[in-house]
Amino acid sequence: MNFNRLLKLTEINNNTTKNAHLIINNTFVLQESLDKLTFGERIDWDYKHHVSPNTYQLYLHSLMPISFLSNAFELTNDVSYLEKAIEIVKNWARFERTDNENKFIWYDHTSAYRTHNLIYLYLCLGDNISLYPELNELIIKHAEFLYSDKYYRKNNHGIMMDRALIQSGVVFNYQKSDNWINKGLFRLKDNFYHSYSSRGIHLENSPEYHLVVQNLFISIEDFLLKYNLSLGSEIVDKFEQIEDYYSYILKPDGFLPLIGDSSRKK
Repeated sequence: MNFNRLLKLTEINNNTTKNAHLIINNTFVLQESLDKLTFGERIDWDYKHHVSPNTYQLYLHSLMPISFLSNAFELTNDVSYLEKAIEIVKNWARFERTDNENKFIWYDHTSAYRTHNLIYLYLCLGDNISLYPELNELIIKHAEFLYSDKYYRKNNHGIMMDRALIQSGVVFNYQKSDNWINKGLFRLKDNFYHSYSSRGIHLENSPEYHLVVQNLFISIEDFLLKYNLSLGSEIVDKFEQIEDYYSYILKPDGFLPLIGDSSRKK
């Protein structure tokens, strides 16, 4: 598999094997900027962080350790990283079957990210899929969740859902793959026109969301082109207009104004 054609949530870097070894020893890396979570034999899927409980729940249920372990396998070809990833996914799947209280299990953002990480694991397994054949059904379950309009909202989370749905379609060989791709493309285009004004301004009234959503659409178009797909010239031609907005919104020091929930961004 050419992993360069995959849209991954983490990339190989100088910390790849270090992070993977921590996870193998039950110290979970969720994002390199977040605290590491040390569990014993039992993973606490209801873990509440003392400062940012929602953030840690989001990345925990996104199964971000799977992406770090898959990075390490891609770098080293060491199957022990895949075995640990499978152990974590199985643990989460058992929790999902028995818990009806945790809102982050089937949340739009976590489900989209988790789908990316499950597909990355699926591709890493390759001929070793016999180590966890149930992964096929788990990916299909996620794709069907993302496909349903019941859970879809026309915002950045919806864009994440469509991105993961399309990746499921182009990577996972399944009878409904074309439906997943077509649905994702249709909703993305609709979401684009719902998100931006005719002058290329993101309408959520927070300057940082203009940047976040812009990066999402650019990354999606770059990914689509690898599979001879596209958002279409009508949308891609708007990218320059979206970029021009910064000449109006930026402060003289080059930072975004702290409007809404924007953070300090250069």
